[in-house]
Amino acid sequence: MEIFAKLGIDVRLFLFQVVNFSILLFVLHKFLYKPFLQILETRRKKIEESMAQVDADARAHKETGEKMAREMKHAQEKAKFIIEKAIDDAEKVRDGLVKNATDESARLIERAKKEISAQQEKAMTEVKREAGNIAIAVAEKVLGEEISEEKHARLIKETIA
Repeated sequence: MEIFAKLGIDVRLFLFQVVNFSILLFVLHKFLYKPFLQILETRRKKIEESMAQVDADARAHKETGEKMAREMKHAQEKAKFIIEKAIDDAEKVRDGLVKNATDESARLIERAKKEISAQQEKAMTEVKREAGNIAIAVAEKVLGEEISEEKHARLIKETIA
């Protein structure tokens, strides 16, 4: 205690100040420091939750973007397939139509040839018959006699042959 007296410190006053300071520390710790730490802890948790939510949202956004890109690629591939199929189908239809038209024109040409041939034969037969009739008429006038049907048919055959 003598040391305190030589330094000019009153021990009772010093003890009283130590007790007062301890009470002040206890009161500050109990009513100010703990609530302040709780507020800081609550805020830290909110910030962590917000950061976690931001990360989750960023991952979800990235996944959604990737999913949309995959779906877009799939849709493009599907559209390309549909277009190619439509082109193939159109070519098949066109080829079928061309073949049908070619076949029909060939049939029409063949039928026309047959009709022309039949008409030529008919015309030739008619010309031969008329030539025979004319020849008989001339022969009747030259001979001065009438030719019977039987003779007439025989003369036509001879003339035609």
